[in-house]
Amino acid sequence: MSVSREIAPPETIKTYLRDLDDALRGPRDWKRRVLAETEDGLRSELDLAENRAECDVVLSWGPVEDVAPPFNESGCAIRARRMAWHILQYLPILVVGWALVVRLSPDPWAAEPTLIWWVAPLLFASTVAAIVGSVQLVRRSVPSGGGLRGVVSACAGVGMGVLCLAVLLCYRLVASHWHVFWLGTITTGALTLALLSIVGFHGWHLRQHHISTRHGG
Repeated sequence: MSVSREIAPPETIKTYLRDLDDALRGPRDWKRRVLAETEDGLRSELDLAENRAECDVVLSWGPVEDVAPPFNESGCAIRARRMAWHILQYLPILVVGWALVVRLSPDPWAAEPTLIWWVAPLLFASTVAAIVGSVQLVRRSVPSGGGLRGVVSACAGVGMGVLCLAVLLCYRLVASHWHVFWLGTITTGALTLALLSIVGFHGWHLRQHHISTRHGG
């Protein structure tokens, strides 16, 4: 026989804010802003209330499990838009950077090899997918439905694009015996890895939010 355990409601504003902090899902600066605004609201209500205990003011705001989900939808949308803006800002720089690497590196082939003809279109399609997904995320308020497809498109586009770049770069390095425009390669490669890390970080958190929402967590 299962025994249900009732969770005691928070008795102080500090305890309520701590519980809300644990329940919020979003960027850190956004969480700090939400907690600060909530604390201001609670303390203002406590100052205006006559003969009301602090626990009564806390209870009037509702349980954390009911208050947090609407906030988390907003935090999820903010995270998705931030990821999208990073992609849209980085991609033009990376396109120019890798174009310069190709332009300023010695060409090791008399004619374009077959691998280039196969991978280059995939790289182009990945870039388009990342841009389209990012634009969807910027334009939508909440990444659900079509917005969720935007997350998948943006993340998959960046991931596949980086994989294509890695294949092309390794192929060129081997064919040219490591004779490439190293300054541009190192700089643009570092920016590429930075974008991959940013997208991976935000994408993982967005996926966790989607899973917890589906399971009602």
